[in-house]
Amino acid sequence: MVQAVAESTRTTTPRSRRLQLPAFAVLSLLLITSVLVALSTGSIAIPTGEVLKGTATELETTVLIEIRAPRVALAGFVGAALALAGAALQGLFRNPLADPGLIGVSSGAALGAIAMIVLGSALAIPSSITPYALPLSAVTGALLVTIALYLFAAHYGQFSILTVILVGIAINALASVGIGAFQYLSDDAQLRTLVFWMMGSFGRASWDTVVPAVLIIVTALAVLFNQPITLDRLQLGEAEAMHLG
Repeated sequence: MVQAVAESTRTTTPRSRRLQLPAFAVLSLLLITSVLVALSTGSIAIPTGEVLKGTATELETTVLIEIRAPRVALAGFVGAALALAGAALQGLFRNPLADPGLIGVSSGAALGAIAMIVLGSALAIPSSITPYALPLSAVTGALLVTIALYLFAAHYGQFSILTVILVGIAINALASVGIGAFQYLSDDAQLRTLVFWMMGSFGRASWDTVVPAVLIIVTALAVLFNQPITLDRLQLGEAEAMHLG
């Protein structure tokens, strides 16, 4: 079976590569176009030509560098991270519909962020850490869920994807209860912030918060880019992948 899969992969690789190159070129062009459009449009219109030539006024330069550029950069890197995370989970679960929400990671991140929104005012957080408190809380919630999933899945000495899915469903339910409880306990201002965060926005992006996020995302991307063979082996099933190392 393994030999048949390997042979079919070798026979289809040249064709897939021929199809990937035009797709990559088109998507790269769309990415560049969308970045230029995002940088040039807004309450203050900055023509694309001025963006490319660097001939914008001082006000336009400030808006471009301090407001729009961080948002565009963060949106691009977050999109890349979501795409690669989705591809990794789809390879892990052998399901094209898999995503972080399936195993409760997204719910854990949301619960951590919402807890910080509601309880953060009662904590003595230094001003130097305040801009990073919310994203750090979300990352902590996601990491705790990931650790819990691994511990449950490897409890009997053998990692089980089925256990990950079942535990993820349970964590999703528990996190939904926690989110509902925090929504009930929050005041009007906290509830507005909470709903705004859950809807998703890059409006508060700044270089102080974008640079650490980009470093983390690039590191994660580099790690996942070195795992294609492992993910390919998982397509054969857990037992076959274990025998292949």
